[in-house]
Amino acid sequence: QALVHENNRLRAALYFQRGYAGGLIPAEVVGRSADHWHRFVTAAKGTRSGVAAYMAVIDAQGLVGYVSEVGRDSARIMLLTDPLVNVSCANERTGDIYIVSGQGNGGLELKYATLHSDIREGDRLLTSGYSYRYKKGLPVGVVAQVDHGQKKLAKRVSLKPIADIAGLDIVFFVK
Repeated sequence: QALVHENNRLRAALYFQRGYAGGLIPAEVVGRSADHWHRFVTAAKGTRSGVAAYMAVIDAQGLVGYVSEVGRDSARIMLLTDPLVNVSCANERTGDIYIVSGQGNGGLELKYATLHSDIREGDRLLTSGYSYRYKKGLPVGVVAQVDHGQKKLAKRVSLKPIADIAGLDIVFFVK
């Protein structure tokens, strides 16, 4: 059973890599942070395989984060869910641009959504391309909740990451 699961997982990763136009470097996740302040994973590829600092990292579903440190044979990936990570995103439905930030608890939040922002539950946010770090169009998150609040200047918007952040086993560095 375990071998069948592993074979299916590797086959899916290979299929995904072949279908991606930009060029990817696949890597196995070999470590996770025990730190409650920062969220990161370690992958078993480094400079020797072509990985460089600040490369975007994805899984088969969407954006995972970026390379914060890289060694010869490994790379530390700062996860999208870390509170220090901010990503410029576009609403797929409206084209409106927002900043998405990690909440530290596995979720994401949309910053600076005014009361007049056209943002709804179920909206998908993709990288906007207004960054040297992330190519345009990488799936980031889906709006899970919009709190319109009372007597506030902005909406509070929570998102669920599209990538399987909690279950990462194979990631791809975007060339």
